[in-house]
Amino acid sequence: MLQGVTSLTLPRLARWLSAVPPLTWEAADVAVVLGGHPRVRVPAAVDLLEARKVSTIAVVGGQLVDGRPAEVRRGEHWARALGVPDDRLVRLDTEALGTVEEARVVHAAALEHGWTRVVVVTSPYHCRRAMFVFDDIVRDPRIAITVVSTPYDDWSETGWHADPRQRRLVLRELVKLALWKTGLRRLVRPG
Repeated sequence: MLQGVTSLTLPRLARWLSAVPPLTWEAADVAVVLGGHPRVRVPAAVDLLEARKVSTIAVVGGQLVDGRPAEVRRGEHWARALGVPDDRLVRLDTEALGTVEEARVVHAAALEHGWTRVVVVTSPYHCRRAMFVFDDIVRDPRIAITVVSTPYDDWSETGWHADPRQRRLVLRELVKLALWKTGLRRLVRPG
């Protein structure tokens, strides 16, 4: 009985975490790659750039190391490795420890650069929370935000619960989502 409940419930939970409205814009100003997993997130932004869905890629996130955020460095490395020219790459060099701080940095950058349509690129299990956080933080009618999931992540809707690493990722997302929605987020450190 428990096996049947698990086999039905866990994939539904996974689909809920990763479900976001489809990208309907013909084009956006920027694809913002959130920190955490640039190796799998940057290629999705490059796909959007090559399909002319965005005109620029921005990388954000991480703790300052030698004056620059670590995730920005890693994202920049992957973008260059995938052939993104410097004039199409924006480095948001402000420390951002977690999704909330990344949303604040992106909002400030959107105002500075005049971005009105922003595509946030993240991993599937992080989409729901990223959407909630960006909607709450970027309450600016001049800036439209949409979240897309990278297809390059090895996360599995049907098998995540059998993989210890993916199980940890999902459980952390659920805790962070609960903290965000209840307002208790102020009690924990960013990230």
